[in-house]
Amino acid sequence: MVSSGPAGDLVFLADEPDTGKYVLRLEVFDENGVKLGSTDIDYRDGTVPPGGVLPAMADRCDVVVTLDNRAPTVDFDIPAVINPCGVIPWEAIPPLDIDIHVAQENGRLRRWGLQYTKGTVATVHGLDGGGSFNGTPASVTKTVSGAPMLTGLTSTCAFALKLWARSHITDGRITGTGGLPRTIYYREVIKAVAIEKCDPCPPCE
Repeated sequence: MVSSGPAGDLVFLADEPDTGKYVLRLEVFDENGVKLGSTDIDYRDGTVPPGGVLPAMADRCDVVVTLDNRAPTVDFDIPAVINPCGVIPWEAIPPLDIDIHVAQENGRLRRWGLQYTKGTVATVHGLDGGGSFNGTPASVTKTVSGAPMLTGLTSTCAFALKLWARSHITDGRITGTGGLPRTIYYREVIKAVAIEKCDPCPPCE
């Protein structure tokens, strides 16, 4: 929700509950406090004579604002994992499937991504992701292939996987490149796995 601060700045109240819709109504009065209707107001811009009165309409202007302070929810599961330590036996893969679910309660999902890092190397690799400028789709439920994580794997290796998302909700402030409003709700979940690939056992004697 947005209110006016002491200096006229806009203040975002992030702890305001999600209470639905608000109606901001604009009505026009003259210097004597008499309410004016659409037939009393002309097209006056201060530089040229009025071209006529406004078309007949309701004697007010309503702006409907929907208050939404819901962050996205994210979670994923890796069926090949056999215990809480995140161990994946080599015999259980491929495929290395990652079942993801991303959603925003009111259907306003801005952007999401699934990525991983390998061992102690800080390089981030993307597996999947998406975005929308209108909040659709409201949720994403799919199976993503982790096959790129197996490329060149010759021994046991640890990985960190991160699924993140942003809601299609802003505080109105313009930041970054492109002049786009700043999104304010971000969530992520990180899970660690270890793909256990050992040298073949010697033949039994």
